Amino acid sequence: MTIQEMHYDFDLKIDKVASQTKENFNKAEKDWLLNEGILVLLKTKYGINNPKRRGFENSQKRIDDLSSLHIKYPDQPGITPTTLESGVLEVPLSSLKYDYLFLTRGYTDVIYSNCSKKVSLRYIDTDDLNEVLFLDPFNSSNNEQIVINFGKSSEEEGSSIYLYPGTLTLGKVYLEYLKYPAKVNLGNYTYIDGIEYPQQNCDLPTQVHPEVVDMAVAIASGIIEHPTYTQLKQNKLFVLSE
Repeated sequence: MTIQEMHYDFDLKIDKVASQTKENFNKAEKDWLLNEGILVLLKTKYGINNPKRRGFENSQKRIDDLSSLHIKYPDQPGITPTTLESGVLEVPLSSLKYDYLFLTRGYTDVIYSNCSKKVSLRYIDTDDLNEVLFLDPFNSSNNEQIVINFGKSSEEEGSSIYLYPGTLTLGKVYLEYLKYPAKVNLGNYTYIDGIEYPQQNCDLPTQVHPEVVDMAVAIASGIIEHPTYTQLKQNKLFVLSE
């Protein structure tokens, strides 16, 4: 769907839900609702917080539905990490080509005297980090994995990935991730923040667009306190999560 078609679809569905009260949403409100719908739908499809309790790549439909947001190498080039101190390196997420949302895969080059080897990144919870780094050599960084954790960037706003390679020497870091979806906008009007944005279509795969509108209408129905569509949307989620 184009953004015009998404607005039209929204109008049809919200009119059916709220026909007794004649609720009207202006252009800015509809764009806001559509963008909220995109984020809710994306998080539902990515994580296990969905009716079927299935993650991102546990069904082909989920993979297809988020494929246009899934950034992979070489679209996202390798990044040279910054050394903070011995055994601690940092990759600011702001250095990525696209706005980062969720990490799906990571690996790095481990440099040896006469060769290099690609090694997986392994996330460790903060609660377990001390034990892994200082007490458990079997789970610390080695020739098969490099321990990582997330935190606030050391020199700027936003977040970073922190790497703990021990005595190993790292080359570039390669990250695959879901990027933030583009914010849809009908264009040619002043948005709620006072800025006039250019027209922007939804960059999710086309088959997801009706679901985005459904979610936006579900959010809107909650705002205007119409339970009918909210219940319908919950029923549809069980089908869409397959």
